[in-house]
Amino acid sequence: MPQAAHAPAQLATMSFTSPGRGYGRFTAQHGGRCTAAVGATTDGGRRFTRPALVTSWPCARTAPAAALTAGDLWHTSDGGAHWQVVYPQAP
Repeated sequence: MPQAAHAPAQLATMSFTSPGRGYGRFTAQHGGRCTAAVGATTDGGRRFTRPALVTSWPCARTAPAAALTAGDLWHTSDGGAHWQVVYPQAP
């Protein structure tokens, strides 16, 4: 009997430590299990390293985490054309 294909991972959230560097949280469903993995980017989110598994849970339950933060937080409202620091890290 053939196995069901895994759903592809989807980028769920991103957190940037500078306009180019940051992390993305990817979620996927594999049967009744959901997973969250994190990958790094150095080009503003165009490409990510292979995501590393962070956690998994039964999909019928709420995910154990819904956000991702790292260092100073940067925000863009125009697709990355302009950036601003929203939560500077304490020195």
